[in-house]
Amino acid sequence: MSKSWLHAWRTIPTLRFRVRSEQNGKSMKLVDVDHTLIRYLHDNIPIKRFGLLIDIENQESASHAEKWIGSVVTTKASCLKELSLSLYLYGAPFTFPDEILSSDENLTKIEVFSPLRRHSVVWMTTTTHVINCVSLRELELFGVRIGEEALNHIFSSCSLLETIVLIDSCKGLKTIKSCPKSWGV
Repeated sequence: MSKSWLHAWRTIPTLRFRVRSEQNGKSMKLVDVDHTLIRYLHDNIPIKRFGLLIDIENQESASHAEKWIGSVVTTKASCLKELSLSLYLYGAPFTFPDEILSSDENLTKIEVFSPLRRHSVVWMTTTTHVINCVSLRELELFGVRIGEEALNHIFSSCSLLETIVLIDSCKGLKTIKSCPKSWGV
């Protein structure tokens, strides 16, 4: 590969990773994703879009995914606009890093797909009361457990939300509070 092509390939602002188990076909290994992200983060290369499709079979793969997502949204050079995650849980639960909602004001779209498994679920909580996704316009959650308080906190903090899709995500939800912003004349 030529040096100019290699440099261009390394600086593409869209990263998509597919980390599947052996039986699900050819894909990257955990260490490959680690090396790629270390290179991007070390060189302060901005990432505009981040996509991750991963089989989470144990706590190790869950920890890697949490670390990758947290690193991408908290990097100093962050210009992340879209976060797309497909999480296939085969034995370990997964909890979203709080950094997703608290650290990136450029984020316009969060899409998370996780087919429900019997014993493992994806949890989205907000233990922090600071939600800094002021540019968030699209929130799509498929099979993500999110509590009523966390969801209402997102709604009240993200005034630009235009599209909200919640499928198999709000078990037990009774009330959604949405307060319109009052605009000064």
